[in-house]
Amino acid sequence: MERFEKEGPGKRESQRDTGGSLSLQEEVVLEKGKKARPRTLSEIMVENQIEKTRKLVQQAERAQLKILQRKREWEELYKSKPDDDYEDPRDVQAIKEAQTFMGDFNLKTASDYKIPEHMRINAAKKEEELGLLDTMAHGKKRYMNKCILSLRDLKLAVIEEIQCLVQELKTIQSSIPPAKHMTIPQVPQIYPEEVPERRFQYDEETLLRFKRKQQKQRQDDKSSNSSKQSGSGASTGGGLGFLKLSSGKEGDLTTRDSLSRSSKAFAFLELPKATEFEKAEPGDVELEIMKRDEVKHLYMQQFLCNRIKELTVTFDAELHLLRHQKLKLDTQMKLSDLHHVTLFQEMLLLKNFEKQENILQERVNSLDREEQDMQWKINETLKEMEEKKNEINKLQEQEKSLYSGFQSALGENNKFANFLMKVLKKKIKRAKKKEVEEADEDEESEESSEEESSLESDEDESGSEDEVFDDSICPSNCDVSLFELALQLREKRLDIEEALVEEKKVVDNLKKEYDTISKKVKVVATNLNAAEEALEAYQREKQQRLNELLVVIPLKLHQIEYVVFGEVPEDLSGTLIFSNHSLDRLQERIVQLQEENAKQQKLNKECRERRKLLIREKREMAKTISKMDETVRELMISKFGRVIDLEALQTLSVNTTLEELKIKKLRKELSNAKEIRMWEEKIAQVRWDLMMKTKEHTKKLHQMNDLCLEKKRLDSRLNTLQNQQGNAFQGPRKADIVAKQKVTELVQTQSEKISALKEEIALLRKKGGLILPPITPMQENEMRHMDA
Repeated sequence: MERFEKEGPGKRESQRDTGGSLSLQEEVVLEKGKKARPRTLSEIMVENQIEKTRKLVQQAERAQLKILQRKREWEELYKSKPDDDYEDPRDVQAIKEAQTFMGDFNLKTASDYKIPEHMRINAAKKEEELGLLDTMAHGKKRYMNKCILSLRDLKLAVIEEIQCLVQELKTIQSSIPPAKHMTIPQVPQIYPEEVPERRFQYDEETLLRFKRKQQKQRQDDKSSNSSKQSGSGASTGGGLGFLKLSSGKEGDLTTRDSLSRSSKAFAFLELPKATEFEKAEPGDVELEIMKRDEVKHLYMQQFLCNRIKELTVTFDAELHLLRHQKLKLDTQMKLSDLHHVTLFQEMLLLKNFEKQENILQERVNSLDREEQDMQWKINETLKEMEEKKNEINKLQEQEKSLYSGFQSALGENNKFANFLMKVLKKKIKRAKKKEVEEADEDEESEESSEEESSLESDEDESGSEDEVFDDSICPSNCDVSLFELALQLREKRLDIEEALVEEKKVVDNLKKEYDTISKKVKVVATNLNAAEEALEAYQREKQQRLNELLVVIPLKLHQIEYVVFGEVPEDLSGTLIFSNHSLDRLQERIVQLQEENAKQQKLNKECRERRKLLIREKREMAKTISKMDETVRELMISKFGRVIDLEALQTLSVNTTLEELKIKKLRKELSNAKEIRMWEEKIAQVRWDLMMKTKEHTKKLHQMNDLCLEKKRLDSRLNTLQNQQGNAFQGPRKADIVAKQKVTELVQTQSEKISALKEEIALLRKKGGLILPPITPMQENEMRHMDA
């Protein structure tokens, strides 16, 4: 009995857990069904209607944007169309560059010669040229002096070397027979003017000689008869003394140097020494040695003479070359002096013109600056005018959007549309924040605001003037919100109109300022042209005065090409001095111009052919356009019965109110369908719950039936056991003890099995739970055996 009581609750719990798991699985299936549920027809219709309306609106907006863009392109194209007398700035610049860099040679003596800006000169530039000329002449003279000094130093070195060589030659000739002596070359001398720095060098002997000369002069002064002779003798003696002193000093120096050189150079020569013994007759060996020494000395004599001659010839060649350079430099210096005189005369002439030229140049510069300032002001004024026009366009767009928004708020079939529109368009005199202006200006501003109101029609204006209505009270059956909206928008419209009036006043003032500045610019441009012409005339006059100055140019006979009958004419006033480089450049430019002319002719021919082609294409395009216009007109008449406005047709949008009502209706249907579906789902859920309860009740009835049968069986068994007699109740039987142990083991096994099943159910409820292996048939038989 206890076993069945323990087994019963376990079975019931397992059955409940199983039922719970089934209900969870079915809920998951229902949720998946909801997600995979197809859309209803009403949803599809609403979405299609919204998409269709959106596409129509977008198409109308795209068409309108395209039309506006095309209009702007046409306006820009017509604005960019040049006038009949228009000149392309690139062509003007190209012509100006061609004239500037034409490559011709403009004569300064021409009457129409125009001095370029970079070639204009003044006194300061001439002074700079004079400074450069003096610097160049000084540099060349300094270089020539350096060359002369270096040649003088070379002469000193050559003289010193020749003296050494002569001393060596004398030493060698002393050891050879006189018959074989060569003439000793003369040693060059240094003149006092070649070494002017030695003029102030003196020693004690020079001072004593000068003292004796002074004493002798005093003695000669006492006798008047011999004063001239003594003076001339004293001067001659002094000069000779100075030369002797110089030559003596130089001789001593050269002698010492020659001795040192001879001792070094001819150390290998061992001259025979004089002996006090009597000369013996030389032997064969001595004769051979003497012959060898004689040949050697003769060779050295010839070598030294050639060396002295070589030094002399080399120095003479250097002297001749320097002399030629000196003559060339003298010629250049003379030309430099002549050029210096010319530049000085030009500088004096330019200084006379400088004052008036500076006045004219300052006037041109001031007018140029004034013109640039005015041009900048014009550009700023145009920019401000453009900004103000953009602001006016924005205000007009705001006014249009105000009327269109109010019209859309009214709807189509509003009974009070005319009344509310009159309230919106009614004119009211508002108190101004600024001081009241003159009556004429107020009337003009009111008239301009009335004329330029973009969306007021003539019928509304006439109605507002003829009819008098009260806009302070909202009529009956009229929407109060619309009436208040009309009043608010009217205030906003008045603000916009006032802003428009102010902006137009500013634009008018800017136009007046622009006209005034434009007139001033024309006057300044005229004055600037006159000042530039005056300056150019003054420059031309200055150039003519410069041309009158005489310029010395040395020419060679082969450079003169102006001859008449093979002779140079006496009158050379019609001649022109021209450089070969400029002449070659002009001849090359002739060839270049011929090539450029050929290219331009070819380009001109291509442009003419292109022009003819464009004219022909234009005619064909005009014919095509006329044909297409006629075709469009026929199609309009055949389709619509009359000619319509294509722009209005393209920009025709949908009735937004009707479309909104349709969408609202479809959305209402969709919400109703959703609500019906929700109730259907609730009914299905209740039916499902009822079915589950019925199943559970049925299970419990089956369980009750099983328990009743079990009770009946146990009662019958109990009755059988009570009817047995004998020793059944005497002490515990072995069979009862065994049965009790088996029942205890069975209860433990079933409790373990129940706990295992609960754990398995808990794992199955979780996602990815571990599933236990199924019960084997052997275990099932054991359980049945234990139940039995």
